[in-house]
Formats: sequence, structure tokens, C-alpha cells
Amino acid sequence: MGIIRLLLALSVVISHLGAVFGVRIIPGDLAVECFFIISGFYMSLILGDKYQLNRSGILKFYLNRYLRLAPTYWVMILACFGLAFLTGQFYLFKAEPFFNFLGQMSPLSAVFIMFANLFMFGLDILMFLTVRDKSLAWALTYDAGPLPAQKLLFISPAWSLSSELWFYLMAPFLAKRTWKLLAAIVGLSIAIRIGLELNGLYEDPWGNRFFPSEMMYFGSGMLLYRFYRTFNEKFDFKKCQMGLGALLVLMFSYTYIPLDPEFVHYAFAALFAIALPFIFHVTKNSKFDRHVGELSFPLYLCHIVVHQICTTYLRVPSTYQGFVYSALSLFTAYVAYRLVDKPVDRIRQRLAAVKAPSVPGIRRRVA
Repeated sequence: MGIIRLLLALSVVISHLGAVFGVRIIPGDLAVECFFIISGFYMSLILGDKYQLNRSGILKFYLNRYLRLAPTYWVMILACFGLAFLTGQFYLFKAEPFFNFLGQMSPLSAVFIMFANLFMFGLDILMFLTVRDKSLAWALTYDAGPLPAQKLLFISPAWSLSSELWFYLMAPFLAKRTWKLLAAIVGLSIAIRIGLELNGLYEDPWGNRFFPSEMMYFGSGMLLYRFYRTFNEKFDFKKCQMGLGALLVLMFSYTYIPLDPEFVHYAFAALFAIALPFIFHVTKNSKFDRHVGELSFPLYLCHIVVHQICTTYLRVPSTYQGFVYSALSLFTAYVAYRLVDKPVDRIRQRLAAVKAPSVPGIRRRVA
């Protein structure tokens, strides 16, 4: 699924930095939710193959997953601070007023803002907060108050990493449960989403940043892995290839579909979920596809830094901005992968446990 993952990351890049010669893929918020589905699928896969689902194995899983995200994230944070030192500007705010502002805030609020920015936990919660009377306060809308807390993120797309981390905390325990319980969790998440919409809470951040209603995507991914594991021997490889091709066509034609945007959003997410096991079946043994997919995470993080550098030091004609920014982001992602992700991945591989003898029993329970 590497090519799909890279295209999802590019969708986010294009949503933020502009179309490439008029070409768009899918909206960034939808791409993030597709990533959540993939995450549910992959976490079920690796928990069954690499980790004992006991205390030691779960702790190794937590450390391994945090190491998957944190090193590249911290490198990008350092880049943000380097740019702030050179230009006096973070991506969304000026550096000196920001730190002066932190010094004037209540200690608990200041610590939470810095903790979330440095360690990722809680970045999604900042989407629901605003600054009032020098303290963080809950807000119903994305831009509430004189200073919405979402404008205090060093790397704005990183809020979704916090949602990933909440899911990682739950994943080892969900992997032990029956498909019926997983389906119930997905159903509850859908009910929460419907309840929010019926009460008028469907705009940002409630539409795609509220973890309980986003859990439907993670849970769906876990259910899809159960489906794949049970029925993959019956898959027709050529038909799976056709499904992959159809999904690629749909991704690039998304913006031209003349239907209600909300309907198209959920319809695409459903079709993506249905196609996921078949796409995995086609691509799982492709080294090229796997290597391409490794660029998706650093690309997702680095494009904001690249955009700030470009707008500060380059003068790119508007016609070429989307292409130049995306190309430089891809190059930066490749460098980050080679210098950061790949060395750390060797450490992560050594941390992964050998498949436990108890896993077949778990297979029988959840199949």
C-alpha cells in the first residue's frame, strides 16, 4: 500500500500548499481519515505477527510505535526552531511574542502547550481549546476566541499523530477482542458522529479531529484485517489489481464528482475501506511499493517546514508554486527517510518480539 500511502500524504501536501499544475487528489481531511483506516489494518497485522500480547510485548509495541513517529517529528521541530532563530517566525506565529506569551500564561496551560508540541500527546486536544484570560479554555469552534490554541502548533498537521498515539494505546487490547466487540466500537463511534452532527457539531474540529468519532476508521481497519486474514486465499490477484487501478482513478477524479461533498467524502472513505484488503494483497510483496510508502510519513511532516523556507527565501511564480513546493517536500522527505527513519527503523526491528506461541489461539478467537 506504499503508493496509496504516498498519494494520501501528497493529498495533504496539495491541500496545504496548492495544486500541482491544477491537479488535486483528495481533500486533506479525507486523506488523514484514510490513513486512520490503514493504521487500524496495519496495527492488527503487526500485533499478530511480531508481538506477544502480554505486558512485555505490549510495552515493546508502545516503544516501537513511538520510535516510528518521534525521531522524524523531533527533527522537524528542530528545523522549526532553527527557522525561528533565523527568521523570528514559526509557521503560524512569531517566535519572540510566542515565548513572551507563554511566560505570561498560567503555568499549567504553558506546560501543556509545550508538552503537546514536543511529545505529540495532546496535539489533537489543542484543536478544541482557545486562550482566555491567559489560560486554556474549551471552545466549540475551531477559531473561537482571540487566540485559538490550534494556532500554537509548531507543526500544524501533527495533530493527527496524537490521534494515532491514542489508538496505539488501545490497539493491543483491541487485538485480543472478538470481531463483534470491534464492530460494536465502530458502531458506537458512528453513533457519536451522528449525534454530533445532529447537534450542529460537524464543522472543524468536530468533523475530523474528535477521537471518539474518528475511532470508526481505526476500528474499521482492524475489522478489515480480520476479513483479510480469513479470506485472502480466495482473492483473485488480477481482480485485486483492477481494484487498485480503480481506486487510483477515483482518487485523481475525486474533485470532479458532481455530487454533494459530504456524501462523496463518506462514500469514498467506505470504498477505500472495502478496497483496502485487496490492495494490500496486491502490494504486500512489492519492495518498490514498500520503499515508496516509507516517504509518506516524513512527507506528511516536512512539507510545512519546506513551505516556510520557500516563502521566506524563494520567489516562486504562483503557477509553479504547487509543483515546486511538492517536489522540494518529496526531496526533503527522502533525505529525512535516509538520515532519520531508516537508521531508527533498524533499532525498531531489533525491539520487535518474535511471534508468540499464544497468537494462534488469539487467531482462533477473533477469526
